[in-house]
Amino acid sequence: MINGKKIVIAIVTFVMAAMFTVPALAADLNEVTFTDSKITVSGSCTTSNQVQVIVFDYNNQPLFFSTVDVVQDSFNKTLDAVFDLEAGKTYTIKVADYNGKNVSTDTFTVETENPSHTHSYSSEWKSDKTNHWHECTCGEKSDISAHIYGEWKIIKDATATEQGSKERICSVCGYRDTAIIAATEYSPQTGDTRNIVLWISLLFISSGAFVTLVIIMRQRKQSEW
Repeated sequence: MINGKKIVIAIVTFVMAAMFTVPALAADLNEVTFTDSKITVSGSCTTSNQVQVIVFDYNNQPLFFSTVDVVQDSFNKTLDAVFDLEAGKTYTIKVADYNGKNVSTDTFTVETENPSHTHSYSSEWKSDKTNHWHECTCGEKSDISAHIYGEWKIIKDATATEQGSKERICSVCGYRDTAIIAATEYSPQTGDTRNIVLWISLLFISSGAFVTLVIIMRQRKQSEW
């Protein structure tokens, strides 16, 4: 069974190859730049008010097609796509006038590291449980440092059956670190009842001693009689 996707790619490749086989100078591609995953093309064209731009990969397979306006015989356009290109590979750009009769070709190689990028770090802090930092749009991190926490603050008191919680906040980035407070082993009391128990115990002891004393005194009186 023939793959439909492969047929479409083959037809598109054939059409574009036919369109780009006639050399001419009317559509002239002067410069190609690749910065921050974007391709920018610039050049001149004297035969139409638009040019057709096609990006080919390193295997000469089409990746992207766009129509670019020509203003006063020149064009300059950052293509409306984000290209995930492989470092060290060479890619081809072809530009033709709108009739596809005048073709200009240029190539560029993707650098291992893009030297033209200038980091622009956000003023807002990003953080995880350990550190905070400022981050560039490209993902590069700066000013990485550990959190500076204040004192723990109780959010919920623990009880005999339920856990409590507490938190502390970084004074630099505002990151909140939370922790669990284990349930207590006994229920909290509104007052100290240990003295009451002691007095009750003493009352029983003294009552027993008093009863014993009364019995002994009666026995002595009876023995005297």
